[in-house]
Amino acid sequence: MSQRSAPSFTCFCPAPLPATLAAAGPLRTRYRVEGTAAVRGAEVAGIEPGQLWWRLESSGSLAVPSAPFVGSTQHVVYTGAAERGDLTGISTGPLGPCAVLIPIRKSAAWWALAQDERQALLVGGARSGHIPIGRPFAARIYRRLYHARYLPGSEWDFLTYFEFPESSLGTFRELLSLLRDPAQNPEWAYVDRELEVWMRLSPPD
Repeated sequence: MSQRSAPSFTCFCPAPLPATLAAAGPLRTRYRVEGTAAVRGAEVAGIEPGQLWWRLESSGSLAVPSAPFVGSTQHVVYTGAAERGDLTGISTGPLGPCAVLIPIRKSAAWWALAQDERQALLVGGARSGHIPIGRPFAARIYRRLYHARYLPGSEWDFLTYFEFPESSLGTFRELLSLLRDPAQNPEWAYVDRELEVWMRLSPPD
């Protein structure tokens, strides 16, 4: 009998890391915070420009369960095989040096919808909806989605993570503007808390 693969978890947390964290433990990526912006809802206390933060990727369990932002990767829910293959074929890998973490919480009204109703809002039509809006940007902006709703202590439903070169800053802001326009992306009307954490990759010396 084949074994199920262990789930993958990610933590975003400030330095210093706990002394109990094994040196050979999670995959680590370091950043320097440049600023934050509360898009909807309150700011998160304790995130300051100049701080060093880490992304810790681990298998089986969270590396730092008390981290302010935690998430897990899981199977794709809202895209079909054709859409998934298309996005995989055109999506870029990590780019840097700019990185933006955007935690999101959806309203109770969103979670009261049936899955097919949520999927209809995400997929939309040929030019509207979350997925059609994001497709033209997939080759220039790296994006990773983490699910956070059911993790202990999490205040968020999703963590969206982006990377891009400085030359694509305007492109990234254009993407955010489109995704936050309820006329083009009705899904965003269900967002009741959203935060931007702007960072820059800062490899250890």
